[in-house]
Amino acid sequence: MAILKREGADKVDEVTRLFREQALEWDGSLLSPGCAVWTTAALDDLHERFVLQPDAGPDAFEVKLERQLAGASCTARTRC
Repeated sequence: MAILKREGADKVDEVTRLFREQALEWDGSLLSPGCAVWTTAALDDLHERFVLQPDAGPDAFEVKLERQLAGASCTARTRC
């Protein structure tokens, strides 16, 4: 593994460690620490709401996504 010796390298190392622990060693996410987001149940919920129920309306993507995910589990929304 490469070792950075520049200013701020310790911050990069810390984020790398957090990513490894949260996203690779556990079912978590840097955006939702302590919340298991990469589970079968969460992915099934997301697939059901987003893929199987497309919203082709004229609204902005964010508006349509929010509508599709309304009522979803916190893990599917990645906001725990």
